[in-house]
Amino acid sequence: MIKALTATVLAAAILSGCSGLPAQNLDLHPKVTSAQKLPADTVVLVKGVDTRKSALVGKRIDRLKNTAPLSLIDAQEQLEHAVEHALEDMGVTQFQQGEFTLTVYLDELSYDATMKNLLQEVQARTTLRLKIEKGGEFYMGKYQTQTTKPFVNTPTPQDNEELFNELVGETLSRAFKDRKLMDFLLFK
Repeated sequence: MIKALTATVLAAAILSGCSGLPAQNLDLHPKVTSAQKLPADTVVLVKGVDTRKSALVGKRIDRLKNTAPLSLIDAQEQLEHAVEHALEDMGVTQFQQGEFTLTVYLDELSYDATMKNLLQEVQARTTLRLKIEKGGEFYMGKYQTQTTKPFVNTPTPQDNEELFNELVGETLSRAFKDRKLMDFLLFK
């Protein structure tokens, strides 16, 4: 019994090592741009909410059609961190319970890789909602970005990180350029 179990575990390890395509967990550090400045005394509590059913974003694929999972784990913390950095660039220095609560919802993050002749094409998409609240009133905006990129070889983990950092950065940048969202923060 133990020999059969050991042989099964060994075979699974050998087969998983043969693919040469490791699983990847994304680490998001998007660059968010906004020309808007906020008063330094603005106090914002940032919350992240991952509404996806799974941490799985999609599957990586290589020329031999081997696949490996691509995931985003700890999405709430990563989104909170990205939004706080964006707000810091706009002048906010206090991130605690107080004047505003800004909740960022991750509704979709997807990655679809397909082989076309010798090229690999990756379609990536994200959907975010930002809800800003103060004194029982709120504004919520929905922002979506989609991109398609060709690769000569299988995208490396660094390629995938760059792709998703650009995608999420572009989406958050669009959110912070939303006039209604910024007006709510500035009470105009």
